[in-house]
This record gives sequence, structure tokens and C-alpha cells, in this order.
Amino acid sequence: MIATPELLALALVIVFAAYFVFGATGFGSSLLAVPLLSQLAPLAFVLPLVLALDLVASAQIRAVAPTPPDRGELLRTLLPMAAGTAAGVLLLGAMPEAILLALLGAITLGWGLRMLRPAGVHAPAPIGRGWAWPAGGAAGLMGAAFGVPGPPYVMYLSRRIFDKSTFHATIASALGLHFLLRTGVFAAAGLYAQPGIVHAIAWLLPASVLGAWTGMRVQREVPATRFFRWVALLLAGIGAALLVRVGAAAWPANG
Repeated sequence: MIATPELLALALVIVFAAYFVFGATGFGSSLLAVPLLSQLAPLAFVLPLVLALDLVASAQIRAVAPTPPDRGELLRTLLPMAAGTAAGVLLLGAMPEAILLALLGAITLGWGLRMLRPAGVHAPAPIGRGWAWPAGGAAGLMGAAFGVPGPPYVMYLSRRIFDKSTFHATIASALGLHFLLRTGVFAAAGLYAQPGIVHAIAWLLPASVLGAWTGMRVQREVPATRFFRWVALLLAGIGAALLVRVGAAAWPANG
């Protein structure tokens, strides 16, 4: 648990920053919060903690979003997301983590860089609906196995929805469904019965709510082109971070 006032203050700053990003783009909070908070508390404590904050933040965005999510896209990704989540739980430990994370990192980095091209932010035509299956399945699998559901959803929806407000509400709602499912799994596993976790959630929740609210306010003021450029930059950054994570883990074995 986060034991001292100094560590709690640092955790508040980390959470505010992570959920500012979530509020501004609709995803990315866990990729920022989990690695940093895991330096302050055990990973088994941090994962359910951040998941609880994610669940509240996604509901917060959905509650105040000026535009409703695209329900058709949500329904299209729901079944493959559930199947991917089940597969991730069943295959966890039997799958080569480094290869999967490296593949996700390379694809995410490449997609983000592609979006940053002058013609990349607004594609001339959307991709087909059939891509909902691999995207939703990959999001569920990667979320269940490694806590990284966002990039597959974002890569799919960024080529299906070109209105920034609808995209923002839809990605937050899609991730909210995934967070809800994972919260049930974590609760059944007893992770929310750990000493101090409810106290930590209560202390950090105001920072996540304020961060998400601030990010949403900023998002509403920026043009659509700049917003999707933020999304592209965040995707590229997440992809690069995943590749660095895999490389750092492999370095001792090779050195």
C-alpha cells in the first residue's frame, strides 16, 4: 500500500496526469499510471487500484459527453471483446508475453506514425466493419492478459469515427465495458480485499476525477485535427514504450 504522506502526494500527481490524458483522449491512463505507481506499491495492489479509477473515469466521460457514443460500433466490438477477454484469461501464462507485447508495440507505433502523416489524421475512407472482430478480440485479449486494452480499440475506431466528440465518447464507453468485466474478475479473485486498497482508492479518486474533468475541458476547446493528432502521438508513444519495455526485459538475458 502507499504508506507515507510523501508517496501519497506523488501518487496524487501521477493519477492527475494520467487521467488528464484519459479525459483528453479517452484512453491511455493505465499505460501511464501503472508503471509509475508500481514504483510506489506492489503491482498486485496497483492493478486493481488503477482499474477502479479507470472504471469511474470512463463513466464520468460517458455521463458528461456532449455527444453519445456510436452504439453500432459498441455492439460490433462487444462480442469479440468478451471472447478475447476469455481467451486472455484462459491462455494467460501459456502465451509468449514478450512476443505479443512486441507485436502490439510495433503495430501501435506504426499506426500512430501513419496517422501523423499529413493525410493520416483524416483517412479518405473508413475501414470495413469486419475489422471490429480482430480489434475487439485483440483489445479483450491484451486487456485481460496484460492490462493494455486501449490501442486495438483506438486503431479501429480512429478509422471508423471521424467526429472527435463521438470518437471520444465511444472509446471511453468501449473501454468502460472492458473495465467493468475486468473489475468483476478482479473482485472474484479477491484483489479488492487487500488491506488498504479501498482507502487508497478513496484518496486517489478525487485526483482522477479532477484530471479527467480538466482533460475533457481541454479536449472540447481544440480543433478535431489537433485532437486526432494527440491521439496519434499517444498511440506512437505507447507503442514505443511497449517496445522499450520488452527490450529492457530481454536485455539482462542477452547481456
